[in-house]
Amino acid sequence: MNALILLKQDHDDMRSLFDDLAGTHPRSLRARERIFESLREELDIHARIEEEIFYPALRDTGSPALRSAGIEALEDHRFVKDLLEELDEMSPSDEEFGPKIAALREAVTLHAEAEEREMFPEAARELDELALERLGRALRERKETLRTAQLAY
Repeated sequence: MNALILLKQDHDDMRSLFDDLAGTHPRSLRARERIFESLREELDIHARIEEEIFYPALRDTGSPALRSAGIEALEDHRFVKDLLEELDEMSPSDEEFGPKIAALREAVTLHAEAEEREMFPEAARELDELALERLGRALRERKETLRTAQLAY
């Protein structure tokens, strides 16, 4: 699978989880906890494969635009991780949970849109189809390894 298609699918999956979470009743604590846990796991896995595999591959292209986009993306990831840490300490019944989820959704959405609008087209120009396929395989394999490791907990 092409790396850009795989990452776009991850973005779509996370958007869907945010929609699922927004569709729950604030008093449906178990449903909100379950959806948030799935979202947190997906965000963690996605960030790790980007940080470990995708961004370094983009940096290796030598493109200044991709280098800059990768640095900015890492800053976005730090912000999202900070929000996730705060949310991990909360219950969905906490007064601040809803606003923090809204901030998380906005941060993740803006990050995904920037990647899809700027980074992915530049990556498609810099990397040929074979390189994108190899990168996609590496991303998928790492996702499977991380998912298996999370299931072991």
